[in-house]
Amino acid sequence: MKITDILKPLLLSCASLLTTSTSLQAAPSVEDSIVGLYVAYYNRAPDQGGVDFWMDQAARNGNASALLSISEGFSNHPQFMEDYPATDTTEQFVTKIYNNILNRSPDAGGLAYWVEQINGGLPKTEFIVTYINLVLDYNEDDPEGIKSKQLVTNKVMVGKYFKDTLGTDSEGEPGSQAYTRSIEVLSQVTENISTVETAKSQIRDYSSGSSIPTKK
Repeated sequence: MKITDILKPLLLSCASLLTTSTSLQAAPSVEDSIVGLYVAYYNRAPDQGGVDFWMDQAARNGNASALLSISEGFSNHPQFMEDYPATDTTEQFVTKIYNNILNRSPDAGGLAYWVEQINGGLPKTEFIVTYINLVLDYNEDDPEGIKSKQLVTNKVMVGKYFKDTLGTDSEGEPGSQAYTRSIEVLSQVTENISTVETAKSQIRDYSSGSSIPTKK
């Protein structure tokens, strides 16, 4: 199933879906989309080395196909298998992704729609790319859609600031101080722009400290 095949009926099928005209080619900047994938999969800020690597892959392979490849790569990481075990139902998987992206569980219509699509053959990795870009590229006037876009835009801004400010100190395996901090800085971010400034201040505190971890 092509991504464009599922976008046409989106607005009619489910109130929580954001626009019928978005495609991967019309998505935000590739860097924003990559950072958005870190949010969608793990609700954490990215590390510098990871974003640099995936940006290089996107430049080599074309943005749209690269985003799908990146999502596939994320799904092969041991952390994915720990966070999304095979025992999870499709409903549980979709709910976890919604909570990462929007800080809430899906509405009944959104849950039913995506569960049907995934159970019908849409790869989970493609669902994640599609949904994060639908949110980031939302350009309609529904208040909930605007709120969702601002929330994710704020998370992306903080994520980029985290890896740009800390550089190699943003890099660390799950369980490291760097990884823990990458989760902490997003946990406080909402659609309120003031939370972005609070998170940035916290990141600057990390940068000035003496216990910032180095890459493993």
